[in-house]
Amino acid sequence: HMVPSAFVPLASLPLTINGKLDVRALPAPELTGPAGGRGPRNPREEVLCGLFAEVLEVGRVGIDDNFFDLGGHSLSATRVVARTRSTLGIEVSLQELFHAPTVAGICELVDSRDAGGAQPTSILLRLRDRGSRPPLFCVHPATGLAWCYTGLLQHLGPDRPVYGLQTRGIGADTTRHASLAELVDDYLDHVRQVQPTGPYHLLGWSLGGGIAHAMACRLQEQGEEVALLAMMDAYPPDDSWRDDQPTSNWVAELMEREGAGQIRLDPELIEELFAASMRNQDIVLGETPGLFHGDLVFFTATLGREPDTPTSDEWSAFIDGEVLDHSVHCEHLDMTRPEPLREIAMELVRVLEPSAE
Repeated sequence: HMVPSAFVPLASLPLTINGKLDVRALPAPELTGPAGGRGPRNPREEVLCGLFAEVLEVGRVGIDDNFFDLGGHSLSATRVVARTRSTLGIEVSLQELFHAPTVAGICELVDSRDAGGAQPTSILLRLRDRGSRPPLFCVHPATGLAWCYTGLLQHLGPDRPVYGLQTRGIGADTTRHASLAELVDDYLDHVRQVQPTGPYHLLGWSLGGGIAHAMACRLQEQGEEVALLAMMDAYPPDDSWRDDQPTSNWVAELMEREGAGQIRLDPELIEELFAASMRNQDIVLGETPGLFHGDLVFFTATLGREPDTPTSDEWSAFIDGEVLDHSVHCEHLDMTRPEPLREIAMELVRVLEPSAE
């Protein structure tokens, strides 16, 4: 896992005006696929390896190669799912691809499912569960799903575990949180399954920003260290959201903006996500945030802003450190598309690994 997924030769390193490495000016690596690893053992694996290579635009993919480590993200994941269905007639969901992001893993999952094996869905989505560095925990936006953060993997480095926190109340899960405190404690119980003690690193987009802030405050109350609290265009609650009367189509539209437009979503799942989203908004946006002791790393979506759109300064009343604002050239709903997310990831690397400068 310590071997880089790509090597990029440069005649010279780009520098900032202060003489430090200009991370944003570094070219994106051209991933060509691994030189070793197990090859396909049967026709189905051979086709899947070809589909992975086609979508990722790499020369070769082995059956044990992680789709996301090779440069895959949420948008390209939808293409793999669609191509798997149209080529092999195999239904693989995004959720299943996140849990089994290799050709071998997908085949084992399908075989287990065909044999009647259960596929439990945890609220803790293991985007990458290996690495020696402290993990980054990414909290779901209003849709309740955290698959939109997959694009971070190729930029944060292979030694950084990344987990997503997803909503309760979908599928066989009948849990209903009665308060924000109950939700936070539940999410932190799952966080501690993989990281019992701090320092913790939290990131949240939109509604997930408020949840991440509440989780950070709760961890500090318990004597834990929160080394990173980061938000992507998330703002303290006000009453404006109560004026909207969205329908379940709203969830499908949001997911399409996040990159799931090619996935046929089960109408029952959409209704479940919509109901969970309404409950989550009610308990998260209905409470005044606590006080976080430390800095806030904030990413502002600069496009599509109205005169009354809030700013990161709104958090100053709930943060006793600095609010470190970084502009991202995109609209709010496009923050997890590949290019904005790459820019966000590069800044997170600067914060998480300052020696990289």
